[in-house]
Amino acid sequence: MSETLTSRPAAAAASQGLLRAALRANAGFSALSGLTMILAAGPLSDLLGITPAGSLRFLGANLLIFAAALVYVAAGRPISRRWAWIAIMLDDLWVVGSGILLLTDWVPLTSTGRWVIALLALIVAAFAGAQWYGLRRS
Repeated sequence: MSETLTSRPAAAAASQGLLRAALRANAGFSALSGLTMILAAGPLSDLLGITPAGSLRFLGANLLIFAAALVYVAAGRPISRRWAWIAIMLDDLWVVGSGILLLTDWVPLTSTGRWVIALLALIVAAFAGAQWYGLRRS
């Protein structure tokens, strides 16, 4: 099987529409989250219980890199199956990591921090699911 999604050109383009949209939406959400973490690290650190604030800036910078990678993958004509799977796996790792944070006391999260991490994990899981579905339809 080839590295990219191939089939009849018009059908392939149409079937990749959902995958492309999911990747782009994930990129937008990741970029917005990353910028928020970088620009509001201090207040977010206090609100969530994640210290030091520099760890939020670091995470935010990595989310910006991830967002840029998703934009690049979504721009592919056709979209690379390998990179689409990597995006899904990274989202899955985010969800698993969030679960670990919620089930352990590694980070002394506030009650708000627990809710925010749980909500973000659900959103990321939805992106992973949409990407997976779009990839399977391709």
